[in-house]
Amino acid sequence: MSAPPQTNWAPILAARAQNDRDAMKLYAAALSGLIAVFITFHTSTYLWRKTGLAQGPFNYSASIKSLLSRKVPIAPSLGHVLLYIIYFSLNFGFFFVKVDDSILALDYVLAARAGWLAVANLCLTVFLSLKITPLGFLTGWTYDRLNSLHRASGLMTSALVVTHAAMISAFYQDQQPSRLYETK
Repeated sequence: MSAPPQTNWAPILAARAQNDRDAMKLYAAALSGLIAVFITFHTSTYLWRKTGLAQGPFNYSASIKSLLSRKVPIAPSLGHVLLYIIYFSLNFGFFFVKVDDSILALDYVLAARAGWLAVANLCLTVFLSLKITPLGFLTGWTYDRLNSLHRASGLMTSALVVTHAAMISAFYQDQQPSRLYETK
């Protein structure tokens, strides 16, 4: 009786890692696009006022800005709440983008994705934690106004780290329990 054929895991894991890298590139592009909206609005408003032209399209945007600037109990403003919803939706959506469970178990693939998203969100958290951030100049938002976004991204990063650790531990507990108790 012959032994079962050995599976070459290197190309399988490389393909999964490539899917994760592609998803993180899309995630970074989505966050960059969201930041670009604020930069474009701030820059165009600044330049429009600097030129001294008529109010033009900014009468309409002023009413939107006054609506989004209203205080709400759970956040500094209604605009922050909208931004939180968009941010958490992006994270939830990219948790499932380009997920291929045809070869590897879904719980392993999602655990790896949670780890990748945690690292991507950690970068955003560090960027938002800077006291003198380029976003302050580009968007007109001070560190104090960005601090709540920093806390939200930190919360999401922590949740993703816990999710990654729990799911990867559960996977190894189910698949290879002896590997959890190995000492080196």
